Amino acid sequence: MMGPETLTEIRAELRKAYGMTDAELSAKFKDMIAQTEQEPKPAKAHIESLRSLFAELNKQVESAKPKKRSVPKSARARRSAIAAKAGRK
Repeated sequence: MMGPETLTEIRAELRKAYGMTDAELSAKFKDMIAQTEQEPKPAKAHIESLRSLFAELNKQVESAKPKKRSVPKSARARRSAIAAKAGRK
């Protein structure tokens, strides 16, 4: 992997490398973490690396939603918004 990659690209590479779905990869990481924790002298850094990778891969990527304007832009839009409110009551 060279340069910055998106989470989606990394997930796709992992799915391709392991030949698994996202759910299967998630289970695989859980198993890897559990096996590493069961070792006589578990490597804490390795466990934390697996946990952080697992957490990042499981993050839901949310699309950036534009914020709604609380006040309409133009005077005409403000008047129609006020009229609409008055009509509701």
